[in-house]
Amino acid sequence: MAPVSSAWIGEVFGEKILGGLLGLSGFIHFVGSALGIYIFTIINSIYGTYYPAFLMSFVLALIILVFCYLIKSPNPKI
Repeated sequence: MAPVSSAWIGEVFGEKILGGLLGLSGFIHFVGSALGIYIFTIINSIYGTYYPAFLMSFVLALIILVFCYLIKSPNPKI
C-alpha cells in the first residue's frame, strides 16, 4: 500500500477504522490485479488485440477519478 494512499484514507475516514479500511483496500487491489490478467487475456482472445482492454482501463480510471473527487469526508476538520 502506498504511503500516500494510507495517509489519504486516514485523513478522510479517521484513524479509528484505518486498519480495516487499509485491509479492505489491499484486498480489493490484489483481487483486481489478479482478475486483470484474466480479463485482458479474454479480451485479447476475442479481439486479437489489447487495444479494447487498454481503452476499458482508461475509461474505468477516469470514472474512478471522478468518484474519488466526489468523496466527502465523514469527519470534516473544523
